Amino acid sequence: MLEQKLLAQLYRHQCPSSEQLGEFYLELLSETATVAVQDHLTACPHCQQELQSLKRFITENRLPYGLGAPAEPVKAPSVRVLIAELISGFLPGQAASAMTVRGQIDPNEGPQVYGAEMYQFAIEVSEDLNSPLHRMITGLMLASDPEMPVDQVQLIENGVSLHDAEIDEFGNFVFSQVNPGLYSLQITGVGIQINLLPIYL
Repeated sequence: MLEQKLLAQLYRHQCPSSEQLGEFYLELLSETATVAVQDHLTACPHCQQELQSLKRFITENRLPYGLGAPAEPVKAPSVRVLIAELISGFLPGQAASAMTVRGQIDPNEGPQVYGAEMYQFAIEVSEDLNSPLHRMITGLMLASDPEMPVDQVQLIENGVSLHDAEIDEFGNFVFSQVNPGLYSLQITGVGIQINLLPIYL
């Protein structure tokens, strides 16, 4: 009996921890660590027994992360990112042409059209009648890719999302009570993200 205890202690001194055995069973170890544990298991009856006990425990208790089976890696969904640029809006020779270079939208100039591949959006800025010191941004989706529809718009300032809006069934979206400043719009759907170049209001 004493000899068996001493033998067990000798084995356990070089054995992987219970946590490592658990990660080995759930296939969470690196390739190098997995090979090392496999080699150890071929010569260590104590770890073989502990691994079998661990398998029974996971199966009987159905742990949420394993459910009795090796965990499968979670793949992050891929997102296609497009940059929409100003393609029409200001007329040549107008005083506003200087503002076109820096992306500024004058509330009196009418809608500006932005495009990226199959997507086109008309953006118009006007004074907010309910709040004269603020602006209202009205958007209309003119064209889109039917295989990758978009339905959400975020108003972003300095990398921070300030407001969210939904694109309705007719392609419209609105942001009201917007302070004058530099903003960008981020339009998203499943697997697609469209960024409008920063605009001054």
